Amino acid sequence: MSTIQRIQRSIEGWEGKVIGFMCTEFIREGDLHMFHRIHTMKDTIRGKSWSQRHVFLFDHLLVITKQLKSGTFKYKQQIKVQCCDIFDLSDDDGKG
Repeated sequence: MSTIQRIQRSIEGWEGKVIGFMCTEFIREGDLHMFHRIHTMKDTIRGKSWSQRHVFLFDHLLVITKQLKSGTFKYKQQIKVQCCDIFDLSDDDGKG
């Protein structure tokens, strides 16, 4: 079983075409903190919250998931990367 097939099978609730039909190369995976603005009913910003996500980067797709306690992942979103520039930045300790 290829890495792409293994990842596809570990994602519950997948929507769309099979990853292997769109992508030929798995590049990287890792954890991501997503920050969200919280809006009130009057469309004003009330505050911020964040969500822990796990992402898989392929040659044509970024898949955003939530890691479950079972070790599998729940599908959240996919972004086609053909129109994006993605840079690998080193982690920063917040200084400088």
